[in-house]
Amino acid sequence: MGEMLNTILSYLVYKPFSWILLTLYNWVGSYGLAILLFCLVIKVIFLPVSMKSKKGMMATSRLQPKIEEINKRYKDDKQ
Repeated sequence: MGEMLNTILSYLVYKPFSWILLTLYNWVGSYGLAILLFCLVIKVIFLPVSMKSKKGMMATSRLQPKIEEINKRYKDDKQ
């Protein structure tokens, strides 16, 4: 089980990330700058997920006063 998980992680995470980092290093010639660019690339890749999460949190915070009002009104009703 552990070996299979390691193989899956290798193909899905380790190899693509190391390829991106090596490509950035070959492009700029500095490991420090390559790591900074790598961080920016990862942020851009995960931006859609982050935006969706942020929208969900904003919607929940807008509904929170109504939820609290309903909870106060029906605090004795378990259904």
